[in-house]
Amino acid sequence: MGDPVRILVADDEQNLCRILVARLTRDGYLAEAVHDGVQALDRIRRNSFDLLFLDLRMPALPGLDLLRRVREEHHPVVIVVMTAYDTPETVHAVLASGADAYITKPFDLDAVAESIPEWLSQRRTASRAALPDTGEE
Repeated sequence: MGDPVRILVADDEQNLCRILVARLTRDGYLAEAVHDGVQALDRIRRNSFDLLFLDLRMPALPGLDLLRRVREEHHPVVIVVMTAYDTPETVHAVLASGADAYITKPFDLDAVAESIPEWLSQRRTASRAALPDTGEE
């Protein structure tokens, strides 16, 4: 069996973080939370995470700016944006900036938990497709 999946939750709503981390932990993931964008970027730079749940509206470093920086620095993390602002403009900005998925708050915790394996699988497939072909098996 491989290493456990590491998940970072970045949201300034501490109650949401507590609930989401508890559920993820119960489901067997190594989950932790931070409450602003600067903390999230620092954690991502120092640790390897498989998935990041990212709120768009956070203090210190807004979520969209954090998303762009994580992608510019080429961290191989699946990013799922969480937002209460479900407008076409927001969705476009989020996906154009490199998010793998987005969910609208409030969300169904069971549905989110069920989606994690699919999100992780899509990212792994995309990562393998981006690797150069060396001709070796």
